[in-house]
Amino acid sequence: MMGDASLSVLASGQVVAEGGNNFLVPNGTFFFVLAIFLIVLAVIGTFVVPPVMKVLRERDAMVAKTAADTKKAAEQFEAAQADYEEAMTEARVQASSLRDNARAEGRKVVEEARARAEQEVSSTLQLAAQQLKRERDAVELDLRANVASMAATLASRILGVDVAPLQRPHPQPRHPDGNYVCRLSSASWWALRPSCSWWCVMSCRRCVG
Repeated sequence: MMGDASLSVLASGQVVAEGGNNFLVPNGTFFFVLAIFLIVLAVIGTFVVPPVMKVLRERDAMVAKTAADTKKAAEQFEAAQADYEEAMTEARVQASSLRDNARAEGRKVVEEARARAEQEVSSTLQLAAQQLKRERDAVELDLRANVASMAATLASRILGVDVAPLQRPHPQPRHPDGNYVCRLSSASWWALRPSCSWWCVMSCRRCVG
């Protein structure tokens, strides 16, 4: 096309130089160049422009689709984010509720265990107290049953005289002042009279006479 225009200009210049004609007046070369231009324009409009326009339209459609997909993806992401936040909030609430329930159950179990332990300790202490009382009563009864014979045996060993043990089943006579009276035989009493005060302190608290 540029070559044709150059040829047209050169031809016009040559015509002007040769004949002195006005180059503004149309001649055959002008129409020939115009025809070539129109042919080239038609060829471009028929075979070049449509594919280019098709590519441009496809590109615009692709850009629009990409924008729509991006917008849709953003909306889906926002919806998913909202669902995630809602799920996390619900999970936190449930976790807090479960934690509170677990703590309550734990406190309940601890209180029940403490109550059972206190009850067991109280029962054990009560049984131990009863056992100790029984053992104490048994020891006391045993001591009461054997104190007279042990005292007599100890007195016999110390004094070298056979001393008869007190008879516990019968009530022991009392002195008018309220003290117990020794249950010694007359011979033993007369034999022990020099040390009567000491023996009375150990056995009978006070002698008569």
